[in-house]
Amino acid sequence: MVYPLMILKKQIVSTIHESLKKLDINDISETIIKDSIEETPDYAFGSYACTICFDLAKKLKKAPREIANTISNNIVFDKDSFIKGIEVAGNGYINIFINFDNFSKAVIKDISKRGNEYGSIKTSKKTKVIIEHTSVNPNKPWHFGHARNAVLGDTLARIMRAAGYDVEVQNYIDDLGRQVAISVLDNIKFKSLNDKNLKFDHWTGLRYVEINKELEADKSLETDIETIIKDMEEGGNKTSVLARDLTEKCVFAQLQTAFRMGIFYNLLTWESDIVQSKLLEEATTILLESKSVIKEREGPNKDCIVLKLDKEKSMEGMYSSDKVLFRSNGTATYTGKDIAFHLWKFGLLKKNLKYLKTMKQPNKQDLWTTNNNGKKSSDFGHGDIVVNVIGAEQAYPQEAVRIALKVLGYPHFKNYIHIAYEHVWLPEGKFSGRKGTWVGFSTDDILDEATKRALVEIEKRDKSVLSDSEKTKLAEAIGIGAVRYILLKTSAFKKITFRWEDALSFEGNTGPYLQYASVRCSSILKRVKKIKSNLDVPFVKKEEHQLIFEMAKMPETIKKSAYMKDTTIAATYAFNVATLFNSFYNNVPVLKAEKAEVNTRIALVEASKTVLDNMLNILGISVVDNM
Repeated sequence: MVYPLMILKKQIVSTIHESLKKLDINDISETIIKDSIEETPDYAFGSYACTICFDLAKKLKKAPREIANTISNNIVFDKDSFIKGIEVAGNGYINIFINFDNFSKAVIKDISKRGNEYGSIKTSKKTKVIIEHTSVNPNKPWHFGHARNAVLGDTLARIMRAAGYDVEVQNYIDDLGRQVAISVLDNIKFKSLNDKNLKFDHWTGLRYVEINKELEADKSLETDIETIIKDMEEGGNKTSVLARDLTEKCVFAQLQTAFRMGIFYNLLTWESDIVQSKLLEEATTILLESKSVIKEREGPNKDCIVLKLDKEKSMEGMYSSDKVLFRSNGTATYTGKDIAFHLWKFGLLKKNLKYLKTMKQPNKQDLWTTNNNGKKSSDFGHGDIVVNVIGAEQAYPQEAVRIALKVLGYPHFKNYIHIAYEHVWLPEGKFSGRKGTWVGFSTDDILDEATKRALVEIEKRDKSVLSDSEKTKLAEAIGIGAVRYILLKTSAFKKITFRWEDALSFEGNTGPYLQYASVRCSSILKRVKKIKSNLDVPFVKKEEHQLIFEMAKMPETIKKSAYMKDTTIAATYAFNVATLFNSFYNNVPVLKAEKAEVNTRIALVEASKTVLDNMLNILGISVVDNM
C-alpha cells in the first residue's frame, strides 16, 4: 500500500542517489541516504534535511558544504515530482522543499479516495497479535488505575488493527486467587446478600473491604480461606461452582463499565479453566526437559520445581535468581500457570481449551469465554506476537515467563512483549481494593462525574434545540472522550496522579479539544452542501501546507505506533492535527475566501474531517456532531 508521503521520501532518496552516481559515487546505498534524511524543525528551512554530506566528507576528503553544492548542481527535478527544490545550508546540509502544488493534490485525493480507511495499512499476510489487558480481580469494580490498563490495551488493539495486524483481545480472569476466596467466604460464612441497588461489582468490592476487617480481627478465618482456595483449584465441588457463579456475575458487571468506554474483547480466559484443562500437566512435562528447570532436592525450595535465572542478564537486579513454578505440594504458582498459558497462546501445546459464546457485545461482536463444558476450537490462541498490558510492578514475573520460553528453545520469546505501565494514584497514595480507597473513585463514578461536568458545559454553550436525551448522549460522549484521552496522552512509564481538574478539563490537550476540531469541520461542511470541492486553485498559505503535510503522516504514524507499541505516538499525532487545523481555521478564510479558493479549501476541510475522525476512532473517542 503506497501513500503520497512514501512516494515523496522515495523521490528524495532516489534524487540524491542519482546525483551521487553522476559524481561516480556508487557505493552509497539508498538505505544509507534514507537514514540520513530527517524532518526539519522549521518550515522556513524546507520539510526535510539530508546530512549525507557529513558522512561523505571523510571519504572524499572534502568539506561537507562543497560536497552539498556539487550534489545540488547535479540534481534535475521532474515537473511531476513532489520535490520543488533543494538548498544548501549551514556547513553542508541539503534542505529539501516540497512542491506543494503536486503533493497537496495527491494527499487530499488519497484521503478522499480512502475515506475511513485512510491511515490504515493493508497487508497480504496477516500477523496474529494476542493482546491481553484489563484482567481485574473479579471481586471489585474498576478503579481509575484499572481504566488506564483497559484504555491502553484497547487503544493498542485499535492501532494494531489499523496497522494491518490480526488482533485477538483477551481478558484474563484470575478466579482462583485469595481475593475471590474471601468473597466466597463472605457468601458461605456471613451469608451476605447482594444489595440490588448496587452494581454487583460495587457490592462485592464493598463486601471485600468489610471481610478484610473481619480477617484482621479473627485470624482463624485464614484456615477457611486456605480450604476454599484448595476447593476452587480442584473444581467439581460446591465451593468451585459458587466461586465461578460469583466471579461471573462480577465480571459481567465490570464488562458494563468496559462497554460504556467503548472497550470490547474477543475472549474471557479463566484461570480455573486453564488449571482444570490439563494445560499445566503438559507444560510441566515440557519444562522439566529443560536444564534450566529443576526439582530442588534441598534448601528453602526443597521439592519445588524451580526456573533457574542466574545466567540471564535481563534478570540482574530483580528479586531472585530462582523462580518457583510449582510448590512442594504440587500446586502451581502464578508464574507456573502463566508459563502454561503463554505456551498455549503461542500454540505450543497439544492440549487446548474449550469455549462457549457468552454474549453479543454492543459493537455487535461476539464475546467468547473459556469453559470446560464448551467446544474445542482453533480460532483462539496461535499468536505470532503476544502483548500483555500489565503494571510495571509485574516486570519480574513477566520477564520470568519470557525467559522460560527462551530456555525451552522457543524463538517465540522474542515476540513476548510486556507493556509495563505505572499506576494511577490519588494525591494521598495508591488505590487499594482491600482498604477501599477506590470508593468514590471507581471508573463508574468518574465516568458519571465526567458526563455531569460535560453536560454543564453543553448547557452553557448550547443554542440549538437539542432534546434532554440528546444532550445527555452528547455529554456522555464528551466526558468519556476526556477520560480516555487523559489516560492516553501520558506515557505509560509515567505515574498519573488523579485530580479532577486535570482529568476532566475540556481545554488544551484534551479529548474534547480533538472532538471540537472535528465539529468545526462539520459546521463548515454543513453550510456548503451545494458547493462541490475541487483542487483547481493551489494551496499557498503556510497554515495549509503545514496541515496537509501533517495529515500525510498518518499512515507512517500508525505504523510507528504499532511497531513501538506506544499509544502516545497516536495520541500526540491526533493533537497535532487538531492544533494545525485550528490554526488554519482561525487564520485562513474558507467560506469568505475568494470565490476561486472556496472549493479548494472545502476539499481541505473535508480531508481534515476524515483524518480527525479516523484518529478519534483509533483512540476510541466518539465523533460528535456538535459541542
